Amino acid sequence: MTQALYLIDTMYLLFKSFYALGKRASLTSPDGLPTGALYGLRKSLDTMRQHFPMRYGVCVFDSEKPVFRCQLSPQYKANRPPVDPDLKRQIPYALQLCQALGYPIAHAEGFEADDVIATITRQALGQGWSVRIVSKDKDLAQLLDLQGDVAQVMLEGQKETLYLDRLNCQEKYGVPARLIRDWLALMGDSSDNIIGLRGVGPKTAAALLNRCGSLEALLQNPASAGRFAQALQENRAQLELNRCLTSLDHEAPLPWKLESLETFTINPPTEIPTLFASLGFKL
Repeated sequence: MTQALYLIDTMYLLFKSFYALGKRASLTSPDGLPTGALYGLRKSLDTMRQHFPMRYGVCVFDSEKPVFRCQLSPQYKANRPPVDPDLKRQIPYALQLCQALGYPIAHAEGFEADDVIATITRQALGQGWSVRIVSKDKDLAQLLDLQGDVAQVMLEGQKETLYLDRLNCQEKYGVPARLIRDWLALMGDSSDNIIGLRGVGPKTAAALLNRCGSLEALLQNPASAGRFAQALQENRAQLELNRCLTSLDHEAPLPWKLESLETFTINPPTEIPTLFASLGFKL
């Protein structure tokens, strides 16, 4: 039976928990550390273990240092405000929490969590695993084009709110998984400060790409874009840069090799009483 490997976009869960705190915004540890995002992360991981058949998994984190995309474009994510200090203080403890709950963790210096997920996904599929990517990030949908059993999944409370694979990707985004990078590059991505072609939104970008087959084909034959032909010619360099920024790196350096099942085994929780007491959590 094929083993399913769950790759958890832990940064997504942390940010989601922090900005949806509500009454938990005032949660602090006995030492005064804000713990609302950690509390939300713990609840999310517990719920996933109950809902999904999770025997193997990895909690994936971003690099602390600037990513290589910032070298390609100083404007990349430059529009984002600094991470809230209360959230930033919780990130190191998130690694401890995941490890204490029995999850292996992975991150690579200079790479985003998405790149680490892409690297593990490609290698795991090559070794016959099924892969489930726990994230709503649309950038990760490009991985659905890889050969093998791969899907994006997400829970909201006790309800599974996302199951996205190669078959239903176009239904959700308007383009197949192989064109996700081109789609993001063409329309832009405000969350990452990637500036797309003026006047081109999700539907227009999808229509142009489905008609012409790829961003490269559009750039080689701008006339096929109709009223956007001149804009394509004038913004060719920017669109080519965008394509680099929206492409995930499948060669991020991993902290371990994938040969052993033990690498990914979610073990029984350890040191929970001590860690939970320090965070002010109940068992």
